[in-house]
Amino acid sequence: MAKWCHRYITTKPAIQGGAPIIRGTRTPVRSVVELLRIHDNDIGEVRRALAYLGPEEIDAAVAYYNDNPTIVDADIRRHREALEQFLAHA
Repeated sequence: MAKWCHRYITTKPAIQGGAPIIRGTRTPVRSVVELLRIHDNDIGEVRRALAYLGPEEIDAAVAYYNDNPTIVDADIRRHREALEQFLAHA
């Protein structure tokens, strides 16, 4: 991961199950990645959807994903599986 990203991305076991998040928030990197996928990689749409984040934070999340797709994709799968289990029992 580019060194500049380190100041924006972190992990904390008590937040989002230890998934990578944007520092100072509870926003997981997976949220940025999934919004990019939903909006055909339109970063402007992501910035509008997550307006409380600065452009540097969003860019850091994208850079983190580019360097660590396995970690983020695994988090996306875990999140989807948890949602499916919840919906199955709702």
